[in-house]
Amino acid sequence: MKIPSNNKYLTKKIVISILLLLAVFGLIAAVMFIMHINPFTTNKNMTTLENSSINFDSPTDEEIEAGTIIKKDSLENTDKSDTNQEITVSLEAIQNGDKVVFSTLIQAISNNGNCSLTITSNNETVTETSDVFANPSSSSCKGFSVETSRLPKGLWVATLTVNIGSSKGVNTTNINIE
Repeated sequence: MKIPSNNKYLTKKIVISILLLLAVFGLIAAVMFIMHINPFTTNKNMTTLENSSINFDSPTDEEIEAGTIIKKDSLENTDKSDTNQEITVSLEAIQNGDKVVFSTLIQAISNNGNCSLTITSNNETVTETSDVFANPSSSSCKGFSVETSRLPKGLWVATLTVNIGSSKGVNTTNINIE
């Protein structure tokens, strides 16, 4: 008994599949050719490290000096623009073990100024001072950390006064020493 063979049908199927794949790849190649897309060439509009004008070497002394002058001028001009204005300041106090850490935020950019922190309770007063330093978009006091041994238990009132040129800012917060 002879078993019918489907070899001719299978062969036709494979040939048609291969022809369809070749047609799809040909269509993709034609579109890429028309649109000038080539995976082996660089885009003329893109800058690569080889053809860029960026100098990745260490800065020269002249470049460092120019950057320092620009930074100094920027800070001096900012300080002058804040003349005779009220400065917005924020003050936060957190007791961390045997210390109270005071965080500050000054809504002005300056390296020239001073901060005075006065902490009072009943008839006792503790005073700390520090300089102002500039951040990219604000300033801060260089930091206050007061030992709790200087602040007996109870409610204290902390007042921060910031002076930058003739401008001034004040803020007050309460802290309960435990």
